[in-house]
Amino acid sequence: MNKSINILGTKYSIIYQMQEDNPKFDEVDGYVDHATKEIYIMIQRPDKSSVKDIASYQNHILKHEIIHAFLYESGLDAQTHNCDSWATNEEMVDWLAIQFDKIQKVFKELKI
Repeated sequence: MNKSINILGTKYSIIYQMQEDNPKFDEVDGYVDHATKEIYIMIQRPDKSSVKDIASYQNHILKHEIIHAFLYESGLDAQTHNCDSWATNEEMVDWLAIQFDKIQKVFKELKI
């Protein structure tokens, strides 16, 4: 289930783990470790408080973390401190992750 991807010339591993195997999952459902070039995604178990479409939710978390990795590899992660750290702002990263498919569809329609 684990995969590798290329982010701006840097190989990142995507690692899926159960919550009990990673203490960071007590606070987040996914994160990027820039030092090791690994993206961690928590494997969700269906329960009464989980979303119905767990696979879709995990894909959203993965997109979000990939955006973080792209911003980091672009040098934007460390260079936004003079403008309220927009590149590390969770709301901004989530907006990019949510809207990317829609933006990509428009570009494809226009063949640009």
